[in-house]
Parts: sequence; C-alpha cells; structure tokens
Amino acid sequence: MHRWIPLLLAVLWCAPDARAALVAAQSGFNDATGISSDATPDSPFTLGQTVAGRGVGEPGWAGGWGISRGGGAGGAEAGTAQSFAAYEGDGGLFLEGRPNAGEMWANRFLATPFTGKVFISQNVQLKSLGLLQSRPGNGGVGTLVGAHWQFHADGHVFAGDGQLNGNVVFEDTGFTYAPNTWYKVSTIIDVPSQTYRFFLNDVEYLAPDPLNFRGDIHSIDFVDYLAQTDVYVDNVSVVPEPTAALAGSALSLLLLRRRRVAG
Repeated sequence: MHRWIPLLLAVLWCAPDARAALVAAQSGFNDATGISSDATPDSPFTLGQTVAGRGVGEPGWAGGWGISRGGGAGGAEAGTAQSFAAYEGDGGLFLEGRPNAGEMWANRFLATPFTGKVFISQNVQLKSLGLLQSRPGNGGVGTLVGAHWQFHADGHVFAGDGQLNGNVVFEDTGFTYAPNTWYKVSTIIDVPSQTYRFFLNDVEYLAPDPLNFRGDIHSIDFVDYLAQTDVYVDNVSVVPEPTAALAGSALSLLLLRRRRVAG
C-alpha cells in the first residue's frame, strides 16, 4: 500500500531544491568538501582528530557531537573524522570499537525538537561483523528512546518494537549486511502515533504490526550511534515531514517520469 513512498523519498532526495528546502539538520564530518564544508581550514571538522564538540558550523544542531566510551569519561580519541571513513565529501565519522571496553557512543542534540513526522537517514559501514545500533529519541536509554535499530554480529539487521515503557522486542527484518559495504539506513518516525518505519537501502521492512517507540516520548531531538566494532558513519540527515506542496511536486515528477518510461 505504501510502496510509492520510497520512490517519493528518492525523488525528494535527488531534487536539490526540494532537498535544500526540507533538510533540517545534516552532518557530513567534512572539512573542505561535502556537506557543510567551508573555506576555513579544519572547519567544521579537522580530519584525523576527534569530532567531540565539533561540527558547530553545521545548521540545525544544538551543539557539537558528543563522543564517549560506554557513556563515561574518555574515549573522545576513538571517535574521529577521517578521510577513509567518507561516504560523501572528504570526511566521515570513524568509531573505533572495542568489544571488551564498552560501546563507542556518538550523539548529538537537534536544535528543534520534532513533534510531527521526521525522516532520519545515514550511511553506515561496519568493518567486521559486530554490533551497531541507533536510538533516536530524547537522549538516553530505555524510556527516552523512540525508534531503535541494530546491526547484529550474526549479520542480520533488527528493528525494535517497543512497549512505551522502556522495554523492546527486536524483530529480525530479514535484511542482512556484509562488512566493508555501505548501507543507507532510514527511519520515518511518526511522533504523534509513537511508531516508526524502517528502511535499508530504501527498501522497507514490512513489520507484522507497527513498530512502537520504546519510551512514552512526544518529541525527537536526539540522534546517536553505539558501536562495538569499527564503524563508519556519514551523511547524517534529518528531514521534517514534507509539506503537501513539495510532496505533490515530487509525486508529479515521479508520475511524469513513469509516463516517460511507459511511453
């Protein structure tokens, strides 16, 4: 019933004017080229150095990135902007995972909490089979988490179906991943209904019932990543629900394209 939505999103994402009008916040971990790059050397990120506290020149965020190991002190040196971690531009986030030393945690607050629908996407690559997870929400664990997805060490990708009380059951999406391969991970988060939809490479996981939030939260203002293996993250984008006008314009482009293909 909703198979046209990934196509609509793809049209929006490929149309520069529509994309510029829609994007609320982005992070590319870049210096001289790519998302949020500028003419100032080592701004908004310095390649080869930590991203902790950095990226303040990127619009849409309340501050820079936070980096820690296991949520405690230290670990900033293991979350760095690196050219070899780039999906786009000249930099990407490298999280150096150490399974026995606590998860590497990268997190950032949005300047504006979203209370309607919000689309969050990012490109990720795991250097080996391991654990990578993300928990958009209000900045914490359990009852502060909205959507929650995971890449597992068995090579499968899971989406969490929460119970609004902090508990969650992780459902095997049927998607698998391979090391050293980029994947686009996307969620459409519906705050009023406290549910979300999960996509891998623009293909939706058709859950047997709606994927619920973990916590009873009523806004999304926080993005995070936790890794127990070496991980690259890049091209983080947060997009509010498209306006009817833009959605209609994109749908018109899509229909026109389909008519041209058919003709």
